[in-house]
Amino acid sequence: MPGDDCCIRCDGKIFEAERYRSKTALYHKKCFNCKECSKSLESTLADITTGPDCEIYCKKCNREKFGANRTTAYADPKTIIAIDGEGCPRCNGKVFTAEQVVEKGRNFHISCFTCKSCTKPLNDKLQVHIGFDEEVYCKNCYPKIQHTPTGLGGDPGKIKGEENESCPRCEGKVFENEKMRTKKRLFHKQCFNCRQCSHPLNYNTMNCDKDGEIFCKTCYLNIYFTSGKNFYMDSSRKTPAREGDPEACLKCKSKVFQAEKVMSKSGPYHMSCLSCNSCNRLLDSSSFFDGPGKTVYCKNCYATTHGHRSRSKSRGPIDYSQFQAEENDPDQCKGCQGKIFGAEKFSTCFGSFHLPCFKCNKCNSSLHLSPDSA
Repeated sequence: MPGDDCCIRCDGKIFEAERYRSKTALYHKKCFNCKECSKSLESTLADITTGPDCEIYCKKCNREKFGANRTTAYADPKTIIAIDGEGCPRCNGKVFTAEQVVEKGRNFHISCFTCKSCTKPLNDKLQVHIGFDEEVYCKNCYPKIQHTPTGLGGDPGKIKGEENESCPRCEGKVFENEKMRTKKRLFHKQCFNCRQCSHPLNYNTMNCDKDGEIFCKTCYLNIYFTSGKNFYMDSSRKTPAREGDPEACLKCKSKVFQAEKVMSKSGPYHMSCLSCNSCNRLLDSSSFFDGPGKTVYCKNCYATTHGHRSRSKSRGPIDYSQFQAEENDPDQCKGCQGKIFGAEKFSTCFGSFHLPCFKCNKCNSSLHLSPDSA
């Protein structure tokens, strides 16, 4: 007797006293159970679940039969062919706005926006690098790829460029991905080295001359700063000073010019001559100490030779017997009869001692570390 008041299980009419309702249907009290295991769901309303077939199940049977994480399947946009020039560069599928990633005017699916080399997802666009082949790479793979057109064998000099866009080392065309720029010239990254010694350089280590040529620091100084008006930077070329000249260096006796002068209490030094009198360590204007006899020292040598370390060594061991105590003085040492002060007092059952005086009368072994053996 089917109808609106019929049980979905037995098709019998349901009266009000025995009616149970789920999300999709009505049941008799005795029919209100799991369709799979027949477990009664009357007293466990919280465990009732509705399956895709609109029947009721306990949670366990619903999970086993239909899966705990069952989701609705949607169409894969990669299978939708896009109009020429408007699809994803990787899969050629149509790209919808909800999943669009734009890079250099091209639209990628989010799932396709990965490194071409290692397929790592590129979630941070600040870490995306574009290669010579117009593909996207992560920051780890980008330095490893070839940045010149395929078939050139990695030699950028095979493509000759115009005068304003060619490398002065190999005369090859300089492309954007491998460009190193100075004020007047463009270099390939692999050609960016010292003109004199060919040592590889970067923007922090290069030194550029007036013609736009680049050098390492050592070669630049050797070429441009050891002749002419800057000859003073060559330590082997010094101007002899007259006898008694107050501007003469105290160490090499040559004339000291203002640009290279370091003043001590005794007189001037060249920067290259200011070294420790004891260990010959090179010093500067903030690290030397004036010693006696027109000498200078580093901090450590000054302390050892003339400072607090030398004074402490010169005192030597203290002779306690020089401080005699009065007769019957409780602070009189039983060993040397000298006066005992608070900081050096060692009390025993025999009386008070200086620490060095508490020793064996026969072998002179110190006993203050083991008073029980006295």
